Amino acid sequence: MCLGALPARWGATGFFPKLTYRELTLTPLTGTLPASWAQNGSLPSLESIWLGDTKLSGNLPGEWGSQTAFRQLAYLNLGNTQTMSSITGNMLQLMLWAH
Repeated sequence: MCLGALPARWGATGFFPKLTYRELTLTPLTGTLPASWAQNGSLPSLESIWLGDTKLSGNLPGEWGSQTAFRQLAYLNLGNTQTMSSITGNMLQLMLWAH
């Protein structure tokens, strides 16, 4: 179980090279989404991430909308969190590119 903030180090290049799915729904997560997860080469195989029903808050980092971030991501669940952000143009473009 993951307690507290999401670890920024999970976004370090090569930390999770083959991770395709991350389910953290209904965990006692707090804090914001790490910008480091969107660094070029971070989480290169991630296709789906579930972060709903947590106490995450703040804005969706602008880096998450980069064209080099989350190249395989098809699903991002932030339902029932305190994450308050509009989807940036870059994130929308990334989402449309993936589909």
